[in-house]
Amino acid sequence: MNIDEKLDLILKKLDEHGTKLDEHSRILGALIHGQEELKANLEGFKLETYKQFGEIKAKQDAFEKKQDTFDAKLELLETRTWKTETDTHRLKKIAGIE
Repeated sequence: MNIDEKLDLILKKLDEHGTKLDEHSRILGALIHGQEELKANLEGFKLETYKQFGEIKAKQDAFEKKQDTFDAKLELLETRTWKTETDTHRLKKIAGIE
């Protein structure tokens, strides 16, 4: 094999390597683009999740406030019922019904 053949072989190899390098560069670019797209989607999902969590938290807070109001009203009702029963029992005792 003479020098010209060796040079042609080397140039052919370099051309093949250049082609492969271009192909790998395009693949890498596509992967980077896809990764950036996935990252943007993930950020969107995070924002949506935070928004939904905020809405759920607000509903929970409102529910807890209503629950506290309900508990207070129930306690008042129990107190009034107990007082009414006590008064009724006392009146019955005074009237001699019991």
